[in-house]
Amino acid sequence: MKKIVLMLFSLLAVSLFLFGCTQEPELTDDEVFAAMEDMSPEEMDAVNAEDGAIAGQAYGFISSSRISKVKSTQVALKSFEYLSCEDRDNGVDLRYARYGVEGTRFLSDRCYTASNKYLDYSCRNDSSNRYSYQYLVCEYGCDSNGCKPKPVKECTDSDEGLRYFVKGTVTGQNEDDSISGVTSATDSCEGDILYEFVCKDTGEYDDESYICPNGCQDGACLPSADNQTG
Repeated sequence: MKKIVLMLFSLLAVSLFLFGCTQEPELTDDEVFAAMEDMSPEEMDAVNAEDGAIAGQAYGFISSSRISKVKSTQVALKSFEYLSCEDRDNGVDLRYARYGVEGTRFLSDRCYTASNKYLDYSCRNDSSNRYSYQYLVCEYGCDSNGCKPKPVKECTDSDEGLRYFVKGTVTGQNEDDSISGVTSATDSCEGDILYEFVCKDTGEYDDESYICPNGCQDGACLPSADNQTG
């Protein structure tokens, strides 16, 4: 019996030794924040989840090669005590303590260009001094300053609008979605019908048809006989 007990104690000691050897060393403050800056939205959700069930769901979207790093970061974050949080233009300023040592860190908002998502940090509106974050879906892409606004389309018209007796050329984006990019179009005739290209309020261009009373020639209506000079 004594031999069995000694064997069990020996196995327990070896197991504890091996477990201690295989545990990953705890991350430093710099390593924790550097890891967060390199994380995908799914990894960020797992690391910051305060609910175990939510964290477990988030891990289902993380590659196996990254789970170890994410879990070690999540464990390390639990040792942080947040002392203050201040909102800034592009992130938050944190003051924290960890194992009795105070530190500061700026968490910067950032753009995920591959998915057109913008990570927007803010301070919680409570007494926890913690940060929160949200993902903004940017329809027109994002950069370090946030979501980009809808592009302003530019259009120019050499004859400056509906001038039927002056041939002109427009340059810009066609109102027809099937024609992409910046193109040019010049007023043209088809019999007595003038196709007058003009810029719209949207910044795109389109054509309007007009029947020239005296005929159409070379992209413009012909003037009346009274207005012709010899």
